[in-house]
Formats: sequence, C-alpha cells, structure tokens
Amino acid sequence: MSEFPNLPQAPIREALIDFRVPGTSDGATLGALESLGKELGSQYPKMCPIQRYEGRFQVGGGGAMSTYRGPEPRGYRLDDDEDRNVAQLQVDGFTFSRLAPYRSWDLMLEDAWAVWDRYAAVINPGSVERVATRFINSIALPQPGALDQVLRSPPVAPAGTMENFLFRYELAPADGVTAVVSLATEDALESSVILDIDCFVRESLPPERETLQRSLSRVRHAKNRIFFRSLTAEAIARYR
Repeated sequence: MSEFPNLPQAPIREALIDFRVPGTSDGATLGALESLGKELGSQYPKMCPIQRYEGRFQVGGGGAMSTYRGPEPRGYRLDDDEDRNVAQLQVDGFTFSRLAPYRSWDLMLEDAWAVWDRYAAVINPGSVERVATRFINSIALPQPGALDQVLRSPPVAPAGTMENFLFRYELAPADGVTAVVSLATEDALESSVILDIDCFVRESLPPERETLQRSLSRVRHAKNRIFFRSLTAEAIARYR
C-alpha cells in the first residue's frame, strides 16, 4: 500500500521529468534531433526549434557594459495534437511534460520512456548528470484569502491585508534529493494559489532506464512528501 493516498482529481497543472546530459554544440547532433522529431511526427505533429539567448549587464569603473549572444540552437520542442504531452529534445538534456488533465505517474512515464529511448539512441549520452521531477499545482481556495484552510503553514503578513505573495524555499538534501518549493498567488488570493515543487538529484548515472527509474522514484517520493505535508486534510479531501 502506498504511503500517500491516490488523488483522482489531483490539482496538477503541469508535471514533468527532466534528464540533463553532458552538452554538445555539434551541428550533426542538432540535425539528428531534427530528424528524430520528424520521425515522431505521427505522435507529436507540432515541432518547433528551441533557441537560447544570453545577455549580461556589468557595471564597473569604466561605466556600464552589456553583452548579448544569441540565438543559439539547442534542439526541438514536440507537442502532441491535444497539447497535453510535450517533449523537449535538446543537445544537453531531455524534458517530458504532461499538461492538465494529468492522468497518472505510470502513464506519464510510459509516454516519456517511449521518447527517451529514441532520444538516447541519437544522443548516446555517456551519463545523466541530473534527474528531476517538477509538479506545478493550482490549489483552489474555498473562499478568497482562505490560505489557512488549504496550507498548513500559510505565509502571514506582519501588518495590513495581504493581496499577493511569492514565497520560495530550498530544502537541504535528504536521501540525495534537493527540493525547491515555491508558493505564489495566482489571482490576488481570489480563487487559487500555486504550489510548485521541483525535486532533483545531481549525480553521474548511466543512462539506462532501470537506473534512471530508481532516481525518479526517489525524487517523486520527495515531491509527494512535500505536497501532502504542505496541504491541510481539508484541502486534500477535495481532490480524492
């Protein structure tokens, strides 16, 4: 029996898994990713390039100076017909997202592995340097401003009436998993708040599915622990 209850109506707006690999700027690799995107066209008919832009601003004795570089091609984004599953194939990593309505962890992994196996065959990464999962939840408020009815430890203003907030914290690694959690208003405390949980491990791993699956299980467990400890029993009950 799972430590955490199943929530058929989970308030997940977006769930993703992410693998970072040693990067390359090899044009042949970009070409291979483009070819792969086209091969996956029956499942992911929408393909667009991913580009990176970089800017820097520095102030020194000689005054202000800014530099700009870009665009730099990094890979391709693939969307399915319903804009529910999204795969990002980049020269330095792979990201798979499931947008609402979220179905289940097992179904998301099944879809992700199908693309990852093809991506790994093209990139042939020697290792995976970071494994992560991130869940963005939209938590409904039973009435405007009722944070104490949904959050176990809601932010409190020292004076006045709070209308908006952005609260972020990072947890020390536990079982090798680091977690970054963000809480924010979505619509000025009218109907919902965002609970964004990003859990990851940084360690050099072989790129085989079985090894990555074990790390994903660790980061998912950390995510679940934070989610269920962040919400009140009353809030959780609404999603059962």
